[in-house]
Amino acid sequence: MSVSSPRQPPPKAAGPWSWARRNLFSSPGNAAVSLVCAVLIAGIGAAMVDWLVLSAAWRGTRLEDCAGAEGACWPFARARWDQFVYGVYPEGQRWRIDGALVLALLIALLAATRPLRRRPVHALALLLAWPVAAGLLLRGGVAGLVPVETARWGGLILTLFMAAAAIAIALPAGILLALARRSSKTALRTFAVCWIEFWRGVPMLAVLFVAVSMFPLFMPAEIELDRLVRAMAAFVIVTAAFMAEAVRGGLQAIPDGQFEAARALGLGYWRTIGLVALPQALPIALPSIVNIAILVFKETTLVIVIGVFCLLGMIQTAATSPEWISEQAILTGYAIAAAAYWIFCFGLSRVGLRLEARLARGRQQ
Repeated sequence: MSVSSPRQPPPKAAGPWSWARRNLFSSPGNAAVSLVCAVLIAGIGAAMVDWLVLSAAWRGTRLEDCAGAEGACWPFARARWDQFVYGVYPEGQRWRIDGALVLALLIALLAATRPLRRRPVHALALLLAWPVAAGLLLRGGVAGLVPVETARWGGLILTLFMAAAAIAIALPAGILLALARRSSKTALRTFAVCWIEFWRGVPMLAVLFVAVSMFPLFMPAEIELDRLVRAMAAFVIVTAAFMAEAVRGGLQAIPDGQFEAARALGLGYWRTIGLVALPQALPIALPSIVNIAILVFKETTLVIVIGVFCLLGMIQTAATSPEWISEQAILTGYAIAAAAYWIFCFGLSRVGLRLEARLARGRQQ
């Protein structure tokens, strides 16, 4: 006869003070560092609040309305907001940009459903279809849409499109490169190693200069690629090399017994990759993939130097117009750009953490 032990009461949830004692004030050294950081954060935060809110100019539509303020010039942001978001895209056609964003949201939600999470190859194909559909929608010239040259694209929408398209195309390309690097064929493996290591070692800015300035010199005169297409190709090539290493790390973490079991079941190479390897490798590589996506989103600012006006480029252009030339206007624009990039990068990191937690629960079930 077994004697049951008395039932223990559930542990009490740790409050904020106990968490602070355990993580911030566990020792004299930690307490000193925490206090110094708190003072710095409070000082910087107070200065930011004063410049952005308390001492800022809020009313008006001209630069003269900001003359008496010692902080941000929000009339500049109000007057140029559409330019920050849409660039110089024709106003009557901006519904196409909104449609492309809605399409991206629907595809992302569909790719996150349970059936497609279990078949990552289908989800990747769906994500790869978005840049093509969005590009045709924004460019026009098909299905009765008015053509809009890419020189008129710009602002936050261009930044989002470049980053999303580069990630959506580079991830499948990186998977193929990772598989080639693990191939048993020497020639294919050597090519993949040389390709990956070369593009990982070249700065993105140099690749952009070569793609935009030097690439046309090596092409026949009758062949001319759009400047934006060349810039995006540069992003895809470099990003794919980094994605390949992230995916390769996930593939190496899979035990060899998984592949041996797949061969014992009679699965071919591609079915083994699609049904066995990728469903396990991609969740493992997800933190690295999210990190690369954040880096790509931030590096889109480099296209300013080649004459492609993303969000930061549009802000600089608006602040250098004759009616808004002032330090207040440009600093306000930089504050808007910093907030926008932080919001999207922080959002990507949060989405990545939620996906990691969901996939971890799926593996435990």
